[in-house]
Amino acid sequence: MKLNTKRNILSDFSGKLSGNLKKNKNQGTSILSDFKLTGSLIIKSVMVIFLVVYLGRLYVSDYAADVSMDKISAALEQVSGVTDLSEPGVSGLRRFYQIDENDIDSYFFRKAASPMSVDEVLVVKANSSSEAGAYLEAAQAHLESQKNIFEGYGTDQMALLGEASVEKRGAYVWYFCGENAQELRQALLSMI
Repeated sequence: MKLNTKRNILSDFSGKLSGNLKKNKNQGTSILSDFKLTGSLIIKSVMVIFLVVYLGRLYVSDYAADVSMDKISAALEQVSGVTDLSEPGVSGLRRFYQIDENDIDSYFFRKAASPMSVDEVLVVKANSSSEAGAYLEAAQAHLESQKNIFEGYGTDQMALLGEASVEKRGAYVWYFCGENAQELRQALLSMI
């Protein structure tokens, strides 16, 4: 009987052990399926967070503070060479950019007096960000026109035109061309 009891105990133990192993295998599968569910949830969450960050950056990338043109012109005139440029006024704005003063909020425009110089500073503040797109196109068209004029013989001018800054942020559009174009760009961006 003692042997029989030992066999019973061993068989009970081995039965329980194999039953526990089967349970653990099933639990392992359950753990894996839970992980897959959790893993897909994590991936979806990361994708949603990425989308929110991307859209937020896209929205903010075109944001510009509302700064008066007087403050902008005062800051830009601190950059060397700007005060040496002439003020073409409203007629120059219409002639070079086809922009009517009555259609915009305000502007700052300086241009070299010599037709052989490409030094130019223009900042236009449109009435709205959506209207600024048309003025950006006008500034880009002016840049292409300047490149067509100097192509083939004006190597110095072409180099400066290649480094020109023509951009839009919010309701502001700017065209900076000359040796100090990037300095002007940084001065403007620090304000808006």
